[in-house]
Amino acid sequence: MMRGRYLIGVTLASSMALTMALASCPGQTSQPQEDAVPGAAGWNRGFQGYYEQVPFEHDPSLPDVDLSDLDWLAAERTAYAAGWYGPVDPLFNNGIFIFKPHHTRLTGDFVGVFEFLEDEGVPPFVSSDLVLFMMHLYFDAALEELERNHLREDLVQLCQALHAVGNRRLEGVQEGSDEEGMYVLYAAYTGVALECLNARTSLCSNPVVARLIDSEMSLIDAAAGFSESPVFGYLLDYSQYIPRGHYAGDEELESYFRAMMWLGNSVFLVNGGEPSGPAAEFLVPARTARLQTGAAIALALDVASLESFSGESLEDIWLRIYRTTAFFAGFADDPTLPDYRMVFEDTPINVLVPNQLAIQSFYEGIRPGLNEVSRQLIYGGTGGAMISPSAVEPTGDDLEDVLTRTAGMRFLGQRYTPDSHLLGRVVYPTVGQNPSGIPRTMPSALDVAAFLGSSRAEALLAESGVTAYEGYTEVLEEMRNAFEGQELGGFRSNLYMSWLHLLSSQLGSLALDGAPEGYPVFMRSPIWSLKSMSSALASWAMLRHDTILYAKQSYTVPVGGPPPVARPLPGYVEPVPELYAEVRALLGMMKRGLDDMGILDQPMNLSIQRAEDLITTIQEISQKELRGEDLSDGEREFLLGFAAQLQGALPNTGYTPLEGSTVLVADVHTDPTTGTVLEVASGHLDMAVVVYQTGDGLLGVAAGPVLSFYEFTMPLSARLTDERWESMLSTDAAPGRPAWTGYVGIQDELVDR
Repeated sequence: MMRGRYLIGVTLASSMALTMALASCPGQTSQPQEDAVPGAAGWNRGFQGYYEQVPFEHDPSLPDVDLSDLDWLAAERTAYAAGWYGPVDPLFNNGIFIFKPHHTRLTGDFVGVFEFLEDEGVPPFVSSDLVLFMMHLYFDAALEELERNHLREDLVQLCQALHAVGNRRLEGVQEGSDEEGMYVLYAAYTGVALECLNARTSLCSNPVVARLIDSEMSLIDAAAGFSESPVFGYLLDYSQYIPRGHYAGDEELESYFRAMMWLGNSVFLVNGGEPSGPAAEFLVPARTARLQTGAAIALALDVASLESFSGESLEDIWLRIYRTTAFFAGFADDPTLPDYRMVFEDTPINVLVPNQLAIQSFYEGIRPGLNEVSRQLIYGGTGGAMISPSAVEPTGDDLEDVLTRTAGMRFLGQRYTPDSHLLGRVVYPTVGQNPSGIPRTMPSALDVAAFLGSSRAEALLAESGVTAYEGYTEVLEEMRNAFEGQELGGFRSNLYMSWLHLLSSQLGSLALDGAPEGYPVFMRSPIWSLKSMSSALASWAMLRHDTILYAKQSYTVPVGGPPPVARPLPGYVEPVPELYAEVRALLGMMKRGLDDMGILDQPMNLSIQRAEDLITTIQEISQKELRGEDLSDGEREFLLGFAAQLQGALPNTGYTPLEGSTVLVADVHTDPTTGTVLEVASGHLDMAVVVYQTGDGLLGVAAGPVLSFYEFTMPLSARLTDERWESMLSTDAAPGRPAWTGYVGIQDELVDR
């Protein structure tokens, strides 16, 4: 059954207009920028030209307050109405506490929670978590509409044309020859993609190709874990073909997911030899690597020179798919078609006709150049590669060896992200054993928080013994310095990097003991710094959820109350104007980028504008709060009726709790040694109760929803979908929160309000 989703109504412009826009996007990445590939100029350029900074004021100048002046009865009354039935002592100690509500009306729906608070007469607390969640909604909805309305059909056209070419070239070739082997691989590879798309219009005339496609599809459909690929001859992790994220439950999107996973995850290996196998010097024999390299070059040349059945250039179609998805998720971690074509054109023996691509002399001549452009930094599980059992003390050099063994071209390769790079390096073998001799094979979300600048996360990692693993501190510092040392343009090169930089700015500004003087009393508590870290990681889980298909997943390499006032206090906005300004900047970047590509229609434009207007008001209120100024009547009304304001700014015309649920899950790392994956998730909303102060010095209490965060492991054959995660949360099978989220109070009894 199709899951309810947001419909923004993306109307895509003509193919030519979009291709021209993609090819001429402003900005540069740190990757090579030479226009060495005619017709594909700009394929690897960034999108930072779409980013425009939004100004903000930041002048925290609130005076200290005495929490003992808080009205005890008013505080109890507000907390009780919000669903808390325990003591309110934490408000008098920290000005804040957060609890897990059990009301049936309080789940993963921000609008529903604000409506509940409004019904109960509770002044609302609008946290930055809401704005982070809105960023996810727009990112995910825009990407889904592009995939559904355009990218899937582009993929069908591309693969149909290439599959027909592969089948045609097989006619008349000598049986058993290297040329036949190369084009069997070519035809089977494109045929599997078409089968995943449910778009193979006729049976293959070549029985070998047909058998390979059927065998491969059996493994993809089973999605059970590591098995040897019939097409490629090395191990693939087929559990990656379980549709997750917004793809699950929708037939069209599930087919697109499987096809893009196949085209982005499987690799045409450069290097082969004997002995071969997961723990050997090579993954495949020399002939297998030679045929895979020949097929990869053939694909690169054909995409650059052929047309689809509708007469459009295949290169234009490929560029449109790659560049559009790069805007959201970044650039490939592995060499892809233009890289291989560039090496081919720079190699002296580049006058070969297609049927000579499989010969030994061509392979030997081009392999050095292909190894030079094989720049992958993340091991993605290819071949089930293992460190040789003979390795005495595996180190980072062993990881580099695995990256070399698994190097090659991916047709639409999964994307490099700094957090995946980190997760693949803070585990064995780059990080060694702890004092007990146990290797670290599974990372943690706290690694990401520390990498992004959280001193609280570093302290928690030290307390839990993680920093005692050999080399951990050095690897973390090296990775963090590289990330922080990027030019600002690198942080703006695509929406993924911009989102990650936003979270880095949020985490990097958090002190262990909370915000400095001048901020509201609740923000100066250690609880607030923990809440902010939890919220940032929940937002990171949403980012990984939204890019589950594109971001390259890392793998571990295995071895073998106030006085009475004339009117009610309106509530409070978490005063982090810099965060609100940055989210506005990212939404603006999205709008300008989609508009320049010709794919921003009026409904989407208006929808994003409403979100920008809402966040602008939130930012302006937060700036006033930090200066200790009174809110205007309009701003007070905005907060008092915030549920309706929020509902009008969400990306659809018929908001329902299911569509806007915060219950999302994403697997982010795989450990083949234990057969488990690391899942990070956001769950049902928690409730935060905070003490705030008005411009005239009155103390008030407000309550509002905040994101919850989970991390846990699952068998790799049971990678979770959002629906299964939702089901787990309603049963005893739900995992507990990470221990460091100990600020959350859990009520024993279910209260039905």
